[in-house]
Amino acid sequence: GSFGNSQSYDWTSLYEDGLIYAGNSKYMVTDPPTFIEAINANALSGAGVVNNIYFNVGWTFPSFTDEKVAALGTFLDNGGNMFIAGQDIGWATWGATSTYGTDSTKSFYTNYLQTNWLADGFSANSTFTANTTDAIFGAVSNSNIVDVYSGNLFPDELWPATANASAIFYYNNNTAKVSGIRVDNGIYKIVYLGIGIEQIARSEEH
Repeated sequence: GSFGNSQSYDWTSLYEDGLIYAGNSKYMVTDPPTFIEAINANALSGAGVVNNIYFNVGWTFPSFTDEKVAALGTFLDNGGNMFIAGQDIGWATWGATSTYGTDSTKSFYTNYLQTNWLADGFSANSTFTANTTDAIFGAVSNSNIVDVYSGNLFPDELWPATANASAIFYYNNNTAKVSGIRVDNGIYKIVYLGIGIEQIARSEEH
């Protein structure tokens, strides 16, 4: 579910549809307080308990809080994996006009997402295109980026920050404007998109 507040949009069904399509019959949706409590109680630790988190940020502020990144960091350090998507995660953490970024959320962004945030992006970032050289996502078809937030279209522009991070998607086939990054450091894996999946115009079979 969305790790958000009253500003969040509910896109949970899109994530559930994807899991069902992939043949995953064992999943659950939860909210931030429950997730954080479960992590702190070690209820999600151990092989096979919870392997993957699908973090539905959408257009939620704040994207991260100190409590959330502490819990996520613990989950990842224990070998969990994470998919995270949202159009303003980078801006909320690093933007000069944002009031949401903290030392802890910035550290999580740099050290776990292993990403540098370059720019807030704007509507000219209109197409979601794969890095065709990527062994995992290279065959994903192009998609238009849909304005689902009533004119508020800010696709974050990203850049890999470490050797464990690589660009998997671009905007408009422009390799200087990265829209998705994957991380594999041998402990956890992360896929991070600079837009929400609700903004992707078409679904593809892979």
